[in-house]
Amino acid sequence: MAVGLPAAVLAQSGLPSADELAATDDFSALDTAAEPATPRAQAQPAPAAPSEARNEDRTVQADDAPRLATPGQSQEGSRGFHGISSARPGAQNSFGIGFLGEIYAGEGAVRATDSNNTLVGNLVVQGTFHEHFSANFRLQARNSVNTYGRPQAMLSQGDMLLGLRGHLVATPWLDLAADLSFDLPSSFGSVGPTFSAMSVRPRMLATADLGELFGAVNGEPIPLYGHFNFGYRFDNSEKLFEGVSNPTRIERFAYGINAYDMLEIGLGFEYQLPYVTPFLAWNLNIPVNGADGLCDRDRPLDCVADAGAGSYPQVLSLGLRGEPVKHLGLQAGIDFGLTSKDAEGLGVTLPFNFILGLTYTIDPVAELVVEEKIVEQVIEKAPPQGILVGLVTDRVTGKPVGGAQIEYLTRAENIQLTGATSGAFRSYAFGPGIVLEVMVTHPNYETATMTHIVVDGEQPIEFKLKAAARAGTVRGTVTDINGAAVANATIKLNGAKPVEVKTGADGRYSAEVQAGPYTVAAMASTYQTAGKDVRVEANGTVDLDITLQPAAKESFVEVSTEEIKITDRIQFETGAATILPGSFNVLDQVASVIFENPQIKKMQIQGHTDDVGSAELNLELSQQRADAVRTYLIGKGVAAERLTAKGVGSQQPLLPNTTNRNRSLNRRVEFRIVN
Repeated sequence: MAVGLPAAVLAQSGLPSADELAATDDFSALDTAAEPATPRAQAQPAPAAPSEARNEDRTVQADDAPRLATPGQSQEGSRGFHGISSARPGAQNSFGIGFLGEIYAGEGAVRATDSNNTLVGNLVVQGTFHEHFSANFRLQARNSVNTYGRPQAMLSQGDMLLGLRGHLVATPWLDLAADLSFDLPSSFGSVGPTFSAMSVRPRMLATADLGELFGAVNGEPIPLYGHFNFGYRFDNSEKLFEGVSNPTRIERFAYGINAYDMLEIGLGFEYQLPYVTPFLAWNLNIPVNGADGLCDRDRPLDCVADAGAGSYPQVLSLGLRGEPVKHLGLQAGIDFGLTSKDAEGLGVTLPFNFILGLTYTIDPVAELVVEEKIVEQVIEKAPPQGILVGLVTDRVTGKPVGGAQIEYLTRAENIQLTGATSGAFRSYAFGPGIVLEVMVTHPNYETATMTHIVVDGEQPIEFKLKAAARAGTVRGTVTDINGAAVANATIKLNGAKPVEVKTGADGRYSAEVQAGPYTVAAMASTYQTAGKDVRVEANGTVDLDITLQPAAKESFVEVSTEEIKITDRIQFETGAATILPGSFNVLDQVASVIFENPQIKKMQIQGHTDDVGSAELNLELSQQRADAVRTYLIGKGVAAERLTAKGVGSQQPLLPNTTNRNRSLNRRVEFRIVN
């Protein structure tokens, strides 16, 4: 309720009128009621002192004055533009949110004669929580498609950056800030962040009001601002590929990987005009402290030390920020790459990159509005309302169903959710007599609907849901190597809900299980265990016939928590990766152990050689042999995602390579459990 006084009462009291308050941003008149109010004809807005205009977030503008664009957000989410961050804080408790997209399409940028299309999306958030403290956050997704890439499309989702910043007003025209950023990339080849590859960057920021510094022109201050950024990035992005391989030039560009720390320098200017703000920026990254051994190995490109300053990542940016609607900013610009040479260990600097953005500023500081009106208070009785007090349960068990969606099909109200443990909900208030069609949905249950006529007060309502069919079937026949049925064999299905069944006299079996991945193992007396990893779909059927071999006369396999140890060697053709038939029995026993131990979720197959020959050829041969063993086990039914292969070469000998016997023992295959 707004309460005001008549204009005549205001005039007699000596308080300023609404027009007088609107004409000035000095509210001290509210504290000097004893002084006569200035007549409206004489009221003039007081000219703003130079220091009052130093922060555009706090400038009070007349209603008829052209609107100035609010500060935008950089590609990291901080206040600024493109690669430049501003040292100025926003108004206390103000926030900004935006989306900045980067687009490039061209040829020969990453690799000669290639074709590359790159699309980057940055969701950015910035907040000023105190006049001396602000923070920013960026969530990034990158997609790079290169004709020479393997694969051609390389996608990175969930890269995160967090920046923390302390601010200080050094002089009326100069702001300083200390900035600390944490850049956390998403994992390569898996889901989730890689903390070991997190880069950290301390940085100093300075922003100068150059108009305040150099004075006014024709009585008007120059709306020109300068920004200077200086920081050091401890870059650990190279560790994304740690233990995998050396990243290619295309991979370095696609995933933003550098083998150097960076000394970062940024200089930017923006000229604030009504509704729009053009800006210019220059960023230079100086590579320092390269990764160990980077320039020792064979490489297709010069090292930075040889390539010189022309290889330093360097960008010139031009752009424009506008504000067609108050607090809603539009941003467009282009980055021009100034790097003239390529160097080993550095990502590619694109010749150009388009950047488009949309930002929105949230400022909780409300504008002062003074109204002259007389308010008559009228108290009315609230109209009658009806509320549904509901419960959603399982039809069979009677247990509450949490997380069910409640939707009112004949109304525009938002969808509601039942309590996670109670299964209860309380509807919106509706007028009596309204006909509601209520629909309840849950992924594990069939949809239920009910029509209800609203009456005054609270009305109980209950939905009893029928569970949706989500089971599948695994069935088949178990036979020996001669095709004869194996009766009374035990079939174990280990997965979401383990199930165990027996084969009949005809060797047939059938099991109903919940949908999901399963390890199926067939076991019978005097036979060696066999099976297969399968995925069962809801309401689907998996047909799986299993052939059992006679149990081995001698066991060559032992299982521990760390490895599957074999007491016999895997034999290969000399200098090749072809497995000799004499080793099939050992590998069949390894497959049996994997099926009998479903807790082995992931296993690494390691290939080792002796030191005869070049280290490069030994490393390649050991990888080929590890791959051959992995392929054999997959052929026996083990899921490919449970197995990885790694060639170690001669790097991890069991014994010194001083005798033929020692070298023979060093040529081996190991099965490491890496759950």
